[in-house]
Amino acid sequence: MKRLAGIIVGAIGGLAYGLFFAQKSGKEFRNQLKDSENPLADFLDELKKTGEESGTIVKHYVEGSEELQGVIVSGKEQFENLTDKAKTLSKEATENLAKELDLLSKNAADSANKLKKDATRKVTDLKKEAGRSVQKLTGSSKKTVSKKVTPKKIVKKVANRVTKKKS
Repeated sequence: MKRLAGIIVGAIGGLAYGLFFAQKSGKEFRNQLKDSENPLADFLDELKKTGEESGTIVKHYVEGSEELQGVIVSGKEQFENLTDKAKTLSKEATENLAKELDLLSKNAADSANKLKKDATRKVTDLKKEAGRSVQKLTGSSKKTVSKKVTPKKIVKKVANRVTKKKS
């Protein structure tokens, strides 16, 4: 980008210089090109010379102009300040993001642990309730139901109890 700007400024300066300070008139230059064996090469050489001369003039102007030098120095300082601010903001953003991610991770771990405890408690409660239901259905007075009790046996006992009540 910087190089392109330099090329554009140089080209504009060269053209302006060529128009105002040309060593030859347009007619003389056209006659020179007409008599040349390679007019394109001569034209490009003349254009190159003019561009170099104008570049030198612009360079001397820029170096000699205190106001322009002040603008350049000020621009460099502002760019450096902006770069420093961007680095600081980037560092702060990274630190804040890390803190937020740590907090989010901790909250997720806490939620997972709470969910695990709640699920374990629910499963324990369901087991107890299922045991009480089996005791009621089988008519067992034992505090714990035998592990040999299967759903088939429970259905059979319940069916027998229902049949006895109807009779």
